[in-house]
Amino acid sequence: MNTLIIGFEWGGPLKQSMIDWLYRHGLMRENNYHSIVATPCVCAKNLAVEYALSRADKFDWVMFVNNDICPIENTHKFLELNTDLACCKCKFAGAANAFAEVDTFHTALSAIKIGIFRHVPRPWFMYEYNKDFTSLINCDCQRFANMAMDAGYTVGNAGWCDHRHTGQSLCSPPG
Repeated sequence: MNTLIIGFEWGGPLKQSMIDWLYRHGLMRENNYHSIVATPCVCAKNLAVEYALSRADKFDWVMFVNNDICPIENTHKFLELNTDLACCKCKFAGAANAFAEVDTFHTALSAIKIGIFRHVPRPWFMYEYNKDFTSLINCDCQRFANMAMDAGYTVGNAGWCDHRHTGQSLCSPPG
């Protein structure tokens, strides 16, 4: 897996346990890490995609890692998925519902084939509302995954990580 790692460092740097995990699994190497601190998170993710596409000649995958993610005993399971988009399920209040479907996708700790971004229309990450904009239908992550599946790509989730949320509302839609 030739992977570009993008760390979303909204509330500080990646946790040391996450950095150690990335090295232990052969993912972190010299010159394959880039940090993003832009907000809100949908803007940061779209900036991350722009950066990944600019490096597509060197990397096949991009891994998104939120700064508040900590690996646990089976975090690595998402790396074993044979899908085009793979994410690790996060432990937090409401997690059972957040990952109820086999094709549920959230970017907190995820790996995406970079080429997908050339076949899914912009904006890649954006909240999805009902037609009256009175109710949120999908988070930005799942909206992207749905567009990828509509384009013929596969999505999966496996393993668990600890999501020690920093308490910032940067990933909530405005309003």
